[in-house]
Amino acid sequence: MIKSMTGFGRGHQVLNGRDITVEIRAVNHRYYEFSSRLPRSLGYIEEKLKSLLQGRINRGKVEISVLVNNVEAADEKITINKEIVKEYVDALRSVKEEYSLNDGLSLSDILRIVKTETDEEQLWADVKSAAEEALEHFIAMREAEGERMKRDVMSRLDKIEEWVGVVETRSPQMVEDYRRRLYD
Repeated sequence: MIKSMTGFGRGHQVLNGRDITVEIRAVNHRYYEFSSRLPRSLGYIEEKLKSLLQGRINRGKVEISVLVNNVEAADEKITINKEIVKEYVDALRSVKEEYSLNDGLSLSDILRIVKTETDEEQLWADVKSAAEEALEHFIAMREAEGERMKRDVMSRLDKIEEWVGVVETRSPQMVEDYRRRLYD
């Protein structure tokens, strides 16, 4: 089957409290060239996405973008482990005193240090599911475009064959017409 090298596919799923959108775009290119637009927090899945796509796309300049938004329920309770926060604050104050640092300690400083735990394997499974959906749409679009290109080429081939037939039937008469013009 003929496939176009250009294409677009989008996958969208809401899984495990996350709204995930994956888009795949490709344009003509001699080799397979992969690029991604991912949030920094998802950098660890770039190679996994590259492998996923490379298994199904042979050529083209391919770009994948991933957007993940948390859509947890509004009534969900946020719990803070005050013991861990206290340990961070005590450790930071100790460093401040030991090195005679002048900066103050703010809540935003603590929030940058204390990160929420993310189950990376579950997040990858969710993103992969949306990426596979996008890939299916992408491949379907490439196949449909390839079929349109095939029909276009075949119709042009039919027209060329028609013109060749006209030339072949008129060719013997053309030689005779040229001879007559030259000698008359």
